[in-house]
Amino acid sequence: MRNQQYLSSFNNYFNGEFFVDKKVNPELELIWNSSTYGSYSNTTFTLLDTLLIVPDLGGRVTAFHTETGKKIGEIKYSGEIAQSVIVYKSTLIFIVNESRKKTSQFVIYDLKRGKELKSIELQGKFNTELLLIGKNTIAISDFGMIYKISTSGEIIWKKKLNKNIYSNPATDGKTIFTVSAHGFLTSINLENGEINFDKKIAKGFESGIAIANNNLYLGDINGKFYSLDRTSGKIIWKTQTSSKIIAAPGLDKQNIYFGNLNGDFYCLNKNTGGINWKIATGGVINTSPLIFRNIILQPNLKKRLYIIDKEKKTIVNSIEYDGRCKTTPVYFNNQLYIGVDKGEIFCYKITQ
Repeated sequence: MRNQQYLSSFNNYFNGEFFVDKKVNPELELIWNSSTYGSYSNTTFTLLDTLLIVPDLGGRVTAFHTETGKKIGEIKYSGEIAQSVIVYKSTLIFIVNESRKKTSQFVIYDLKRGKELKSIELQGKFNTELLLIGKNTIAISDFGMIYKISTSGEIIWKKKLNKNIYSNPATDGKTIFTVSAHGFLTSINLENGEINFDKKIAKGFESGIAIANNNLYLGDINGKFYSLDRTSGKIIWKTQTSSKIIAAPGLDKQNIYFGNLNGDFYCLNKNTGGINWKIATGGVINTSPLIFRNIILQPNLKKRLYIIDKEKKTIVNSIEYDGRCKTTPVYFNNQLYIGVDKGEIFCYKITQ
């Protein structure tokens, strides 16, 4: 596992921005199509060297070869895995929501030796993404229990917020930011779990958070999109859209991109919140976009992957599937991966 390359959209590579600083061809070439046995939550896949690592709601973690789509191996648990898998050195880290129980298992699995190293029972269900920060993992349950767990499986601290949390957290490396179903933004010290502030912002949040400079960006259940000061929680600006927002936004250097449950896709000015343009896709958008210099890739539940030209401000291409697009697209080594209902995986070649 020396010199390994690792990518997961919700962790190291995109830094919460889902942005690839390349200009690419909007025509995608299908390389292979494969499948697992269970469907997906609105997560993404993980890449490790030549392995595509796919969690599913059937309790499996499956590894595929990135060049051929051939299944290399599979781990099976009783329950469901609702977030992307974290890789630390030669270990996989993930959480299994156990079937017919109110508990979950935090699993550390040795990929090199093909064996489970440790499993820790945690209270509650975990449907938000894990955060890997140095040698530690942050996990947040649906009822607001936050754990800091080392990559060797030691619980360093835990904090009970007494809030329902359905939003993916974010971190700047020193602070954890999370929002609740009742509209609170909570800032937590990563080192000791102490709360910096806990501030009511909106009626409710289910959207993931993106961080850029000193700002947090996210949308609420009433369709308002916010820019917040990350040191105080103060609202810098807010913009009204037409419907509930649950996906984390994507950012490039100037703009913010996101969709809502009405199927409207927005481009906002990062500094002012002004609406640059809007596209109606006609289908629910509940995953984050993948952004390149010239195009944006946005799936929706209308069974389509839309390719949007940033300069023309229009859809220039789309790919239709038999099932609903469920995952945020992930790009790695000139290939694009996307998950579709019923466990299907599509891999495309992207040229510059």
